[in-house]
Amino acid sequence: MGVIIRAAESSDLDAVVSIEATAFKTDWLGRAKLDRYIADGKVIVVVFNEDVAGFCVIRFRPGKPTVHLATIAVSETARAKGFGTRLLAAAEHEAARRGYRLLQMEVRADNLRALQFYWKAGFRRAGERPGYYSDGATAIRLRKRIAGIDFGATGRLLERAVFTLWALPRRQA
Repeated sequence: MGVIIRAAESSDLDAVVSIEATAFKTDWLGRAKLDRYIADGKVIVVVFNEDVAGFCVIRFRPGKPTVHLATIAVSETARAKGFGTRLLAAAEHEAARRGYRLLQMEVRADNLRALQFYWKAGFRRAGERPGYYSDGATAIRLRKRIAGIDFGATGRLLERAVFTLWALPRRQA
């Protein structure tokens, strides 16, 4: 009964698409976009008992100080097990490793469970986007400052030991 956090692989696409379809009623990224994001190293998955239990998509913005967390979702059967928290931590770590200091995202204003999750994780309200979603729903823009990570000689050993399983490819997107 192991849990692994890692970069998504092309073989994960069906599971990621299925999780997205059950997690969100509208505004899916869709199969083609998710396939491209996986190929570009922008998707992190949590694997539980050899099945993909959740994923997040991180869009890096070269030349800008912010990373956009495009989505984070956990399958219905895997919720309330801490997988969303682990995915968020992995996204923050990868952003910090690449030198970013600010994580930004949008959440439906009527998704109180998600808003509570992100507030608990240290996100703060940074604005509102009326009509952001295709059904006309308002989005709340959230931001979180993330600490830099110093992987000096000792830290590099720690990085390999703890984070290798989920580290995204080293190339800049």
